Amino acid sequence: MARLTCLLPRILPLCLLVGIAPALLPCPAAQAEGPLYPNPLDRFGVGVLQAFGPITNFDVGSLHIGWYLDWGVRYAPARPGGIEYAQLVWISEGRSTVAIGDL
Repeated sequence: MARLTCLLPRILPLCLLVGIAPALLPCPAAQAEGPLYPNPLDRFGVGVLQAFGPITNFDVGSLHIGWYLDWGVRYAPARPGGIEYAQLVWISEGRSTVAIGDL
């Protein structure tokens, strides 16, 4: 036991160094296999309040957006300039605001 007590001050720094060293080594950066977004416009979208009119009232081309939503569900949404429409189904108290058959 006395020998262990004598070695402990010498071994402890080495144990700490071995335990901490891997965390200090640089890690290779993760690389994506492809682009995160196939179309750069997919990153940006807007919300359209119906009080201001439909999306077709706006020059979406100048906004450089890839999608929009209007906080609702549309069977055949307008897609000016080919932008995507994000359907939004509200759930309240376990019930959908849209009939499942309509989805």
